Amino acid sequence: MKILIFTPYYYPNIVGGAEISTQIIAEGLSEIGDDIQVLTVGNEKSVGFLNGVKVITIKLNILSKIWEKVLKSQKLSFKEKILSNKYCLFVNKRLYNYYMNFIKEENFDLVLINSNIDCLGRASIWKAVSDCDKPLILTFRDPLLLYKKIFGLRFDPLYRFIIKRQFKWISFIAAPSKYMINLYKSYGFTKNQSKIICNAVDIDMHLCQFNNKRKMILYAGSICEKKGVLTLVKVYENLIAHDVILELIGRGDLTDNINEKQNILIKNWMERNELYKEMSAAKVVVLPSEYPEAFGRVIIEAIACGTLAIGSNAGGIPEIFDGDERYIFKAGNEKDLFDKMNRIILLPEREYLDELTNLQIKFEKYGKQYYVNQWKKYFEEIIISKNS
Repeated sequence: MKILIFTPYYYPNIVGGAEISTQIIAEGLSEIGDDIQVLTVGNEKSVGFLNGVKVITIKLNILSKIWEKVLKSQKLSFKEKILSNKYCLFVNKRLYNYYMNFIKEENFDLVLINSNIDCLGRASIWKAVSDCDKPLILTFRDPLLLYKKIFGLRFDPLYRFIIKRQFKWISFIAAPSKYMINLYKSYGFTKNQSKIICNAVDIDMHLCQFNNKRKMILYAGSICEKKGVLTLVKVYENLIAHDVILELIGRGDLTDNINEKQNILIKNWMERNELYKEMSAAKVVVLPSEYPEAFGRVIIEAIACGTLAIGSNAGGIPEIFDGDERYIFKAGNEKDLFDKMNRIILLPEREYLDELTNLQIKFEKYGKQYYVNQWKKYFEEIIISKNS
């Protein structure tokens, strides 16, 4: 198969879980012989190979500047916000022609869009792929195609009206959770051949060395209010076990304020291998999101690293645990979060290891190879259907 993947951010440029998923798909399919090409954006044009994947980086002037600011969690100017929305919502002739010519020349079997591709000109890509008569899969990884707030004002109905008119250019949809499929379906965004493919972890499961664990609560992700970080900090300040450390890994607009609080460590984004070492040392990893998450990859990463994890009931997070209430708390509820964190922190070694072992057995379905095989099977079904 010859597959093109559009993504504004690609390894080593990582903003969130979508980039990790994209890398696993691209490298996994490349390893088993498929021709995988990734088209991304950056500050300089380049073409090269990364772990067997052909990566084409294009420079798009103002969009490249916006791309860099988002990567660095910097605020966009008034003009940049307007232009970003313009390129997302309306077809740009120059971009459209570029994508059309590229797709025709390379003659791909299928195109995958694994995120909202804000910095690549979403509408231009959708239409170009459709006009090339190539199957186009869109992955719903967040609810951002349903809601739009500009300068504090909500434009949800108008925004959805525009997106829905363009949705005819999409051939198939996928999502990492049933929740996300149903959310979009409730607003009329459906396709006959949709697919739920849960996210995956790129490391093998291993048990922890309990004696090496620190009394540490770890959060990894964007340090912002919608991720529930403020709630986590408030709960931490009232935690019974005063010798427990809270470590936040990431960046975001709350960083400076939280830095002033005692006993909270903040570390910038790091290579995944380093992140996994931090996870292995923690007693519990927390995903306190108050935003409708499509999945919650950090949870399966934690379990793979040998650390128990808990998550809020926002979005598709409960699906990861199959609804096991021991590891799920009500989003924004400080007492519930407190109780779930404290329970794990105070677990004796034998009970901790028993729970971890049971979760790791259940989480084998989130393995890399299973994930890649699911995508390959889905691609093959679509291509066969297209050619029949």
